[in-house]
Amino acid sequence: MERFYTFLGSSLKKDLDLLRFLYLQKRFVPIEEISATLALDRRSIQKSFIALTKQLEQNAEEKHPILLAKHGAGYKFNGNKTDYKHLLRQLLAKNPFFQLLETLLLHNEINVVQFANDYFFSESTVRKRVYELENLLAPLGFTLKKSKGNVQLNGDEARIRYFMVAFFWRTFSGVDWPFNHLSQSKCEEIARAFYRNNHIPFNTIELKQTTYILAVICLRFRQGQTIAEEKLQLQPPLKGLDLTLFQQSTNPETPIFTQLSQELMTHFFLNEKECQFCFLWLMSNLERTFPEEQLNCYFPSKKTSDQQLTTIQKALASMTSPAEKMVISQPRKQVILNTILNGILSVELFGETVHTLAGYNTAQFLTEHFPNLQLHSEQLLAYLKVYHEDLEKRKGLALYVATAWTLILPPARFQQVIRIKLETDLPFALSLAIKELIQTPFQGFYNLDLRDHFEDDDYDLCISTSPLTATSAEIPVILINAQITLPDLLAIHQAIEGVLRK
Repeated sequence: MERFYTFLGSSLKKDLDLLRFLYLQKRFVPIEEISATLALDRRSIQKSFIALTKQLEQNAEEKHPILLAKHGAGYKFNGNKTDYKHLLRQLLAKNPFFQLLETLLLHNEINVVQFANDYFFSESTVRKRVYELENLLAPLGFTLKKSKGNVQLNGDEARIRYFMVAFFWRTFSGVDWPFNHLSQSKCEEIARAFYRNNHIPFNTIELKQTTYILAVICLRFRQGQTIAEEKLQLQPPLKGLDLTLFQQSTNPETPIFTQLSQELMTHFFLNEKECQFCFLWLMSNLERTFPEEQLNCYFPSKKTSDQQLTTIQKALASMTSPAEKMVISQPRKQVILNTILNGILSVELFGETVHTLAGYNTAQFLTEHFPNLQLHSEQLLAYLKVYHEDLEKRKGLALYVATAWTLILPPARFQQVIRIKLETDLPFALSLAIKELIQTPFQGFYNLDLRDHFEDDDYDLCISTSPLTATSAEIPVILINAQITLPDLLAIHQAIEGVLRK
């Protein structure tokens, strides 16, 4: 959603950027810091803050102040995620160009003249914004077809549907129902029956996301935007045992498909092709459970010759080889194998998708916490010749492989080593306890080499319980309490970030 902020107008973009920044900070932020981070001058920041405050004043139900201003301290967002989402939706709902984008998605077309008249814009202004929107949609593989004053959304139908679910979920988070001409209760009833009849565990979020999927499929079908037959002819680069495993969950000749298709045909009059697409889409998000013998086949306990391994077995063997000493639990093996199969099905349906259905950027998350892991995954798939002639699908699958890989290797494995010297004036046993208390909170985020001695004093940071260290060391020193308080951990975190920036 954030990629469309510029399209909504510079004034609203500033308001949304400020709101998001304050929401993420959870503290009073000086105007100078806001200005440096968002590249806004003081007057623009104050103007945006006033606009956000005025919007909140219109909410009579608000019981506590959500935005605070303190002289000398700056601004603070004092609410929770619900408050943030509620205010965000209100700001978007008032924006005419958000209405343009929403109308284009819900109705697949807009009339430029009618829109200009409804919102008191000139036709040239609307056409200019349509051109800007087309440039934003181009990286997603979509185009805008213009004919006699009408603008239509064109592109791969499956990808359009995926984008719509992600867009509306990111905007409304399941709290509101944007599909006015479809019954929310009926969609929920079908979704709930799909999970319960097939003994599939689900939570409220999964149920709501499924209703969004059903709504988008029904909406597009009613508009005459149908799925191409070849999209359902899945041709994954799998053979033998791998193909059998994949087809376990994609075979339409199963009770789970029969029950779903009957519900969709009865209540929404979908044809069999649309029912099959809906079935495959839902299956690409499910957590399957594999029999123990099947799981042991893909995670063998003994070394097996490469000639005897399938493609997926080779990938898993390569992924687990650096962690041979680590015992991978059966539940974790289930998730790893399931993630890879979901990835294959997803790229077959939608191609490369960087964002999840919830609108979160998976690639960005991996880049920040598991640097180069996606590149390793791409290289592994290239070596195994998976999607050898389809680079887009290979990159899309690499994202899922990297996600599965995170369950095997800690984030620190692909990160820069930060050498930290620990000096204390405490007994050795207590020093070991302090070391553990420092390592544990950071081990999932940083690759720390924490010890009490380095040859030639070759280290990046020193942590000490004695002020004596600070008087003689040239390397940065963090003085801590022996009890390791929360302020100590925060100070260590800031020091680590400083090392990484250098």
